[in-house]
Amino acid sequence: RDEFRTPPLTVECWARVFDSQPFNILVAQDPKSSGAHWELFTFAGTGRLTAYLPSMTPDHVHSEAVITDGKWHYLAFVYEPGRGRLYVDGQQVADVKLESRGNPVQAGGLAIGSLVTRDIGCAGMIDDVRISKGVREIREVRSCRELSVPLSSILPRLTICFARQLRRKWTQEEADRVARMRRE
Repeated sequence: RDEFRTPPLTVECWARVFDSQPFNILVAQDPKSSGAHWELFTFAGTGRLTAYLPSMTPDHVHSEAVITDGKWHYLAFVYEPGRGRLYVDGQQVADVKLESRGNPVQAGGLAIGSLVTRDIGCAGMIDDVRISKGVREIREVRSCRELSVPLSSILPRLTICFARQLRRKWTQEEADRVARMRRE
């Protein structure tokens, strides 16, 4: 969809990521070869929340925030013409000025838990993805610490990145693992 390609937009999601060693793709738009590609992910080896925009200079919005601790985090990427910001649990963790290189757009769709090409996924869970046209105010990017209800009641339906996005059938072992995680 064109509205997911053109800033200003705000990408928000809840994520619980377990492994800092691989790249973990949370949300991605179009293939990396597209001038409209953006992705929200964790950097391999560090687990730090990062956004990648290959048609911009600089091409990364880096943060120091590690989110691969196995805990649920509320994440946001605010992408404006000339600016990219990242938020973790309601706190701004990165703010970078961006300049477009003017690369051509190559349509490819939206992916959750992987790149649109499906060659890199996510070692965790993602829930409640929201992409808004325009810039959402920081007061709307809420921290789970500010909520008065248990997190388990907010996230009743967990989305397993690798299972749902690759559209493979769950095994009984995976179903049991999800049930165990819901009880945690």
